[in-house]
Amino acid sequence: RCSIILLFLAVCSIVKMMPIGTDIMVSLGKFYIFIPIINSIFLLDDVIQCSYSAMDIILTLAVNLLVAFGLIFCTSRLFDNEKVMQS
Repeated sequence: RCSIILLFLAVCSIVKMMPIGTDIMVSLGKFYIFIPIINSIFLLDDVIQCSYSAMDIILTLAVNLLVAFGLIFCTSRLFDNEKVMQS
């Protein structure tokens, strides 16, 4: 399971290095901050290049935390149902 996640992150990082990655960033403007995994990749790139702002970091953290809590909440509600537990 962990290898699937690492493979996905590696593909996302490679896309960032390719010209299509910069095209995505230019076409989305600053809206890429609201896409959970992509925003972390672009933020890491900005931090390495020292071209980040505090607002980018705050928005990235907020979006990622909201998505994580949303997924945790949905998963806990799903497993709260006894039909899921028995199948």
